[in-house]
Amino acid sequence: MKRMTRMLILIAVLAAVAIGYSLISRLSSGQDNAGASNKEISVASHDSNAVERLEWEYKGERIRLVKENNRWKYAEDGAFPLDLSKVQTMLSAISDIKASRSIDQAGSLSEYGLEEPQCIITVTSGGTEYTYFIGSKNEVTGEYYLYTGQGDKVYMVNSGLYTAYSKTLLDMVVRQSIPDLTTAKEISIETPEGLKKIVYKDKHEGITYTNAYKWFYEFAVEGNTVYSPVGSDKVRNLQRDISGIKWVSCVDYFATGDELADYGLDSPRAVVSVKFSNGDFKLMFGDYVDDNCYAMAGDSGIVYTVSASDVDDLLEVDFDSLRPDDVCLMEWETVDSMEVEVDGETLMIYFERGNSVDGESGSGVKEVSYIIDGRQGDSTAVKKFLDAITGLTSDGETDKPAPFKDPEVKIVFNRNTEFFHTMTLSLYRFNSQSYLVEFDGQARLLVGNDDVFELKEAFAVLSE
Repeated sequence: MKRMTRMLILIAVLAAVAIGYSLISRLSSGQDNAGASNKEISVASHDSNAVERLEWEYKGERIRLVKENNRWKYAEDGAFPLDLSKVQTMLSAISDIKASRSIDQAGSLSEYGLEEPQCIITVTSGGTEYTYFIGSKNEVTGEYYLYTGQGDKVYMVNSGLYTAYSKTLLDMVVRQSIPDLTTAKEISIETPEGLKKIVYKDKHEGITYTNAYKWFYEFAVEGNTVYSPVGSDKVRNLQRDISGIKWVSCVDYFATGDELADYGLDSPRAVVSVKFSNGDFKLMFGDYVDDNCYAMAGDSGIVYTVSASDVDDLLEVDFDSLRPDDVCLMEWETVDSMEVEVDGETLMIYFERGNSVDGESGSGVKEVSYIIDGRQGDSTAVKKFLDAITGLTSDGETDKPAPFKDPEVKIVFNRNTEFFHTMTLSLYRFNSQSYLVEFDGQARLLVGNDDVFELKEAFAVLSE
């Protein structure tokens, strides 16, 4: 009997829950049509090809675009550099406006931010105007309230429509592109303090000892132009830094005369000029504003802001920041002999070149054998020693001079070249972790103990 009583009570509770749910559903259905269906609601659609005019109000600005001769332009200024991709986004946003739900008998529009809309869009198509008011954002769904100006129905639409039209006039300016600098032939940075220039050269004769260097820093010395190699990896980084500059915002689309002075672009703090084989490109940087800096590409008159830190990085570029960190990039086909001294022990290594590897004497890459102190050397052991030389890697640099004590490693290269005929590589003990390199007239790079130990080991095999 008790079991039956409990069963009846449970049935009664379930019935009450079902009735309550049914009542709530009916009440919700009466307030929101979406409660009865999950289907999207078609609000409006416009054929992009038939649209003649787009007008919108946003942040106090009223902007009007018109289509003339099948091309869109800013109605107030036909010369305005209009970003047509953004116009296409706007047309796409109104081509099929759908709502996730509609609120019938919405009552006061102020509840939905529609008394003072965030954006008002007017579309003219076939001579008829259609207006859409975008209100506040629903923080739960991320959708926006939309009113068509007819009746008392309010819709909830996704953010696409608001995103497409929440644009000021300057947001509609086409953003100029900064070219890829990998094919550049010359890059210069001019500041009030002077000109810093690097140039690309296919040949190195008379400038440096190896053809591995292609970029050179240009100096003016007593009326003459001289060049010094710079690191290829550092030039690539500079090229990426310039190409990667991003426009933060556009502040003017036709600045001239006094207006340029307002941005500090009449006397720029820096001008970056790039020469290509098929043309030139120029960037000018003016005054700082907060965390940004005014900038202009060429003489376009379009003024943007860019990150001030990007400009600071460019201002710091100089020869010291671009100097190569390569220790020794010797071209072994140019070496006839080497005098090697390691920890007081000396060897003389001669390079003897015979027929080319394809068997034709005098052409191609020639076979090389090595004579060490008058005896035939082991080619494998010599090549390992040569690899240890080119494998020396910079472990930092110092401005301290080379010590007065003798180097632990000294290699004199005798070469078959017109320039840099004799070169000396010396390694001095600098501290407990590294050695100071002296080579090609420079003594600033440090190499680690491991690299020097590997070089000494390879030498020890040669001297056996």
